Amino acid sequence: MSLVKTGVWGLLLEPGKTYSQTVDQSFGVTMAALGEKLPKDASRTSIKVNADDKSFVLCSLTPGKIEQQQLDLVCPVDEDVTFENVGNCVVYLTGNYLEFFPAGGEYEDESDDESDLDEDALMEMMAQDGESGSDEEDWEDASGDEDDLEDVTEELDLVTGKRKLPAIPAAKNTKKAKIVELDAMDVEEPKVNGKKDTKKDAKKDVKKDEKKKEAVAATPKQQQAPKEKETKKEKETKKAADAALSAKAVAKQQPKTETPSTPTTPQKTAPATPSATKKTLKNGLVIEDVTVGTGPKAKRGKPVAVRYIGRLSNGKIFDQNIKGSPFTFRLGAGEVIKGWDLGVDGMAVGGARKLTIPAALAYGSRGAPPDIPPNATLTFEVKLLEVRK
Repeated sequence: MSLVKTGVWGLLLEPGKTYSQTVDQSFGVTMAALGEKLPKDASRTSIKVNADDKSFVLCSLTPGKIEQQQLDLVCPVDEDVTFENVGNCVVYLTGNYLEFFPAGGEYEDESDDESDLDEDALMEMMAQDGESGSDEEDWEDASGDEDDLEDVTEELDLVTGKRKLPAIPAAKNTKKAKIVELDAMDVEEPKVNGKKDTKKDAKKDVKKDEKKKEAVAATPKQQQAPKEKETKKEKETKKAADAALSAKAVAKQQPKTETPSTPTTPQKTAPATPSATKKTLKNGLVIEDVTVGTGPKAKRGKPVAVRYIGRLSNGKIFDQNIKGSPFTFRLGAGEVIKGWDLGVDGMAVGGARKLTIPAALAYGSRGAPPDIPPNATLTFEVKLLEVRK
């Protein structure tokens, strides 16, 4: 919104008189000048202004020396102001009526899609602004944990498959294999003329039994000594591999004692949103709290930053601020229409309100051509972003 001069304002101050009023439409005083006719004994004349029970000299005019003075004084709506002429000359105060019109630049730059933005979708977006980011991070963290668990499970399965033949069972198998080899050596027996020699068979059976007893009585070192000499390099390589595998398996099997559970998606309980409250003031302003904020509250005299969408009664958007720099103004200072000063007062940061503003608290019978017709009732959807110091 911007401050626009909409008409000429003027006031004639007669000598020794005061003029008081409660401002019903903002105006600015830009010039003080002596009247065209001066009395014969014309002398220095001062113009005083009284505001908030305080009196100030606005300017002093002297015939023949200083007969006019530029000023820069703004009188906002609902302010009690008094002008007083101290002297013997007529003084004219002139300036302009002031109106707060929508800023056309930002609206004209919006695309057709943004202008036709669905009202319900926009209100939902404003109510949930900035809350979706934490959910996406939680999902990313959960998916990352699941991938890590899958990698650990695959490694544990691989290690488990390799450890099916630990070192101790392998030694037992070697012992049995040696006894089997002894038996196999004795299976083939020499034949005499295609027939077995029974005497030799008997002798060999006795020798066979003795060898078996010696094999059973022999210590594991005595059994394995010949084989260890023959395959010393093989065993050293195998031991080194088993030692490395054992260290890796122990380190990675420790988490397996706890049964990994399938990661579940964290369920966040959405904070309870108070149901929309709606109230109508005596002046016709309708205030509906769509979302009640939890931050600092907007108070008169404090600068505030907002997002908003303004609509006519037929639903057409005539002004909006939904991206880029937020719209800022000082609450209660007359920098915006009266309906905004009343409707935003009391909002908390993070809250969203729908304001239905009658023409008397908006642009009145003049309207704001070409976008706002005369006597238009306006609807604003406002979200409070910040209350500044």
